[in-house]
Amino acid sequence: MISLRFIEVGMSRGRRFTSLESYEKALKEGVGVGSGEFYQPWLRPQNFTGSTGNRSAILGLKTFRQHNMLSGIETEFFYLADSMMQ
Repeated sequence: MISLRFIEVGMSRGRRFTSLESYEKALKEGVGVGSGEFYQPWLRPQNFTGSTGNRSAILGLKTFRQHNMLSGIETEFFYLADSMMQ
């Protein structure tokens, strides 16, 4: 038998998967599915409203969608990788 555990992701305003139904609802809404500009990530910057770190929203040059970065080093790496992909 498989036991499923659902944990709360984020602090105050993020997605909360407290049951199998909430997880399935997110999948039906397209979260974590798709590619390119139609991809919706599981984690969003508003999931971490209590954090004192840097958050960035960057438009990808290759994917033409918003990429959410949760730290300065992640932002720098994304700029480097995205510019090398062209």
